[in-house]
Amino acid sequence: MEYTRMHKIGSWLKQNLFVWICGAGIMLWWLLCHLFRPTVPILIDQFTPVYLPVVGILSLACLSIPGIVYLCSRAFRELRWQEQLQSAGIVLMLTTIVFRAPVYLRAQLIFFAFTAIAFLADKDRQWRKQPVFFYACWIYVLWLSISMLWTHHHEESIRYFNRLVPLVSYSLCFAIISLSETNYHRLLTVFWRVVCIGCLLCVASGIYESHRMGFAFSNFIQFHKTTIGSFLPFFMLYGWSGTPHPSFNVLWIMAGMSCSFYLADKQYISRFELLCGIMLMLLIVIGTQSRIGYVMWFIIAFCGIIYSLRNYKLALSAVLLFLAVGGYIFARVHTDSFRNLYTDPAREQLFRIARDYLRADPWVGSGLGGMTYEYIESVIGYEFKSWWPQYQDAETMYPHNQFLGDWMQSGIMGLIVLIGLIGCGFYEAIKSRSFIGIAYMISLFFFMMIEMPLHYLGGTTVIAFFLCFIFSHHDRQAIGTGADTPLHEPAMRTK
Repeated sequence: MEYTRMHKIGSWLKQNLFVWICGAGIMLWWLLCHLFRPTVPILIDQFTPVYLPVVGILSLACLSIPGIVYLCSRAFRELRWQEQLQSAGIVLMLTTIVFRAPVYLRAQLIFFAFTAIAFLADKDRQWRKQPVFFYACWIYVLWLSISMLWTHHHEESIRYFNRLVPLVSYSLCFAIISLSETNYHRLLTVFWRVVCIGCLLCVASGIYESHRMGFAFSNFIQFHKTTIGSFLPFFMLYGWSGTPHPSFNVLWIMAGMSCSFYLADKQYISRFELLCGIMLMLLIVIGTQSRIGYVMWFIIAFCGIIYSLRNYKLALSAVLLFLAVGGYIFARVHTDSFRNLYTDPAREQLFRIARDYLRADPWVGSGLGGMTYEYIESVIGYEFKSWWPQYQDAETMYPHNQFLGDWMQSGIMGLIVLIGLIGCGFYEAIKSRSFIGIAYMISLFFFMMIEMPLHYLGGTTVIAFFLCFIFSHHDRQAIGTGADTPLHEPAMRTK
């Protein structure tokens, strides 16, 4: 009896080894910051981000740990060399999209090369039936490219076109990638843990800055917009990242969270690791004051609860009833807070400019890249808040709504192809019964209602790579060795 109990405890500790290592690491970091009061800021200037080089090196090294562990594992060595090459490229991209833009732009060249070599060297290569989502990506980019013909701002249209390239390049790469079932799950596990480490880096950055500036870390836990000294909290928590904007960082955080419930159901991570991870992500969402982060977190958590309880009808009904009643009460009691989740005075002014433009020209639009200049010409007639300095930058002159933005710059046809792109994403997710795809597509739809993720290269890269990775596997029969091979390393799968 005593031996059995001790064996179960030992097995549980071993299954959650990743959690214990992360917890010990963050405690050690707190102790070091407490003993050696830091004086040098991680983020030198919040509006023109400049970072200490050592921060980037250490951050990338930490994010690379899950991928390196997998690439050195026996399970990886047992794959065909073509699949090893493809998997190495995917690991590289899954790691760097959490890091910063200049790195993943270089990493994707290696990914393209590895994918092409593995495909050309495979004697059994063939062009398989592709997910309809891939065709939707190509049509979307094609139409926006056609709209360049009537734009008056060709330089901006070329810049915007470059941001759309990942939708084509990644879908083409995943069209020729074939992964075994267990290898696909292991890669998802690597990504989940990379995302968890990214969130821990946010906590570490907050601990560092709180000790340097002499305030309690609990100051980050605020449910309303605030500043700490002269800094916005999300610039301090994302001090290690080259993309400190909270809305666009939440894209990779929620992509990782979408994987968590599925991996726990397949026993690749423990329930304890799942709980610790999603609560860590909620902490980052609260600390960075990301309104869309709240929405996306609760959407994915809601989908995850339904997915986890799908075989327990009574418990599922009780939970759904509780959430429905609780949500209704919250919406009635906190009407203003609920409304502030998706709009604010600045966004309302941006929406108004878009609506006025579409009333005058709903059919053709300004052409790709012309939207920004339409905003600059229109802004004179509107009173923007002087306390929002970002509006002095042309990059922020857009309606903060993907549907309005595409309609404004590529006409009614641009709106139709965007709706088709989102619809095909939902179709692929539902057809393949992919929990990851469904949860992420729902949260992404709400994200597009208050932002334009395809307006930035970072947003397009995360969305295109993650969805192409998910849909390419679920849409066709996976091939390769190890599809039915059990996982032997406890660090990669729990029993």
